[in-house]
Amino acid sequence: MSFHYQFQAVGVLNVKSNIVSFTVVSAMDGHEVASSIKRMSLITKDSPGSCDRGIGKTQKIDTMNDVNEHNPTELPPFERGHVEQDPGNIWKTVMAVIEDTIDDMYHKGLPITYIKSVGITNEIGTLLVWHSETNEPLHNAIHWTDSRITHSNRGTASAIEWLLQNSPAVISAANKCRFGTLDTWLLWKLTAGEMYITDMTNASYTRLFDIATLNWDMDECRALGLAKCSWPTVHRRPNHYGIILISRLLGVTVNAVMARPNAALFGHRCYRSGQTVLTLDVLTSVAISSFGSQGRVPKPFNSPHKPWLVVGYWEPNEPYPVLGMATASEANVVMQWLKNNYLMSVEECINTYANAHPSSQQAILVPAFGGLPMPPYGRPNARPAIIGISKPMGHDELITMVVESLCYSAADIVQCSADGRPTDTVFIDGPYSNFGPLTQRLSDVLGTRLIRNRCDMAIDGVARMVASTINLKYRSHHEIIVYDPISTAEQRLVWSKMWKEAIRRSDGWAAPEEDEFTPSRFCRNTVQTVKSCAIGWVKWIKQLFIS
Repeated sequence: MSFHYQFQAVGVLNVKSNIVSFTVVSAMDGHEVASSIKRMSLITKDSPGSCDRGIGKTQKIDTMNDVNEHNPTELPPFERGHVEQDPGNIWKTVMAVIEDTIDDMYHKGLPITYIKSVGITNEIGTLLVWHSETNEPLHNAIHWTDSRITHSNRGTASAIEWLLQNSPAVISAANKCRFGTLDTWLLWKLTAGEMYITDMTNASYTRLFDIATLNWDMDECRALGLAKCSWPTVHRRPNHYGIILISRLLGVTVNAVMARPNAALFGHRCYRSGQTVLTLDVLTSVAISSFGSQGRVPKPFNSPHKPWLVVGYWEPNEPYPVLGMATASEANVVMQWLKNNYLMSVEECINTYANAHPSSQQAILVPAFGGLPMPPYGRPNARPAIIGISKPMGHDELITMVVESLCYSAADIVQCSADGRPTDTVFIDGPYSNFGPLTQRLSDVLGTRLIRNRCDMAIDGVARMVASTINLKYRSHHEIIVYDPISTAEQRLVWSKMWKEAIRRSDGWAAPEEDEFTPSRFCRNTVQTVKSCAIGWVKWIKQLFIS
């Protein structure tokens, strides 16, 4: 196949919780020219159910990859609910996918000079900290689903505070610490420490960002005791982020950086108020709804039941950014729980669901393995529950409840992100959106048309932003699949009432004794109760499969 016409292309580095990829995309039609994908694992505490969040089985932590020259044996506590990633492994994987993609181009007869610029898209909210002189990480990356972030209205600020109080390496490094989200860490490494910056879409998920000024909330930063040098500069407009100074991409510029949900929002061309994108990933779901482009910025919601106000994206030559309302759910982990404990693939689960006849008893499973701390629930003390059983259940009924719990949770975050605004159409992507029965059921629960693209729209969105920034004409043509609801308003009302009642009843099972909730106190006071309940629940479910 000839590629001579594809003399203009952009590269996209994509870093998710479990996957890193580097893709070269043609500017002529948006199709993939070369790509490499590799998987990673999360680090969690070895425990039943509630912390089984990795790809495959959970890892038991014996040591952590902290860099502490002063006292390497003194490690910070690692508790149930903590979710981390090895920064060294992230970086090694990034380098590997870049090398593999360039090798792929070489074998196809494509010179690296076809890559006119590079864009970065990454998972939201994951926090890293490293030493400014050695460039070595001082602690594992704290994943955005970690209880040190999700179980506090302060978000990333609470994780930073935890590190400043509990990590000897961070404490000893003092003002030589450099904090940042994944985009900041990647830019720092790619530019050999020359650029210490972040983009607005990533910054706005930290809850340390002031949407009105489009800069850090300095009162919050000072309250943490952070020196100004320890927090990256916010890059306001999409333009030149730096020049890559390492690897075979040496000399290529980085011209766009976006959080993954926001990149998908831009990829779907969502700019009118109420347009919504839902990403159904392996571990989490994220919904972001466009709030429109305007000069006047609304006041952010300070409530665990309301969506986060974020910067959606900012196109070159536009006077104002498009704002967004976003929230997320960890309910998807229930599918991994089923897969890991009963050795069933996701495909087997969905096929069983498609062929099953839903139980007339209308039982509901609430997949609150790590609580329900994020909007719209704000219930960190909730725990998994099966409610409404009126007769013995079997294998098919359990799988039906698992799949439908994922759909109910996804519908909740879509409605939360819309915040009362009408959503006639929702754009959907992510691995789980590839399963037609699940996506159709979600459309029925929402009562809304769902449109799915056959490509990763976060990658397409970043590629489009890169092209727009460097004045490169970009076209993309991707096939779509449409799912229209076949449910009635009366059915949706019944489902909604059942689900809300199940959520209410799942709450309070892990309430801490203290009035003031903190993740460390929660783990300390309720770990035995949660462990006993989880083990009993797993034994009971296993009996269903044996019988």
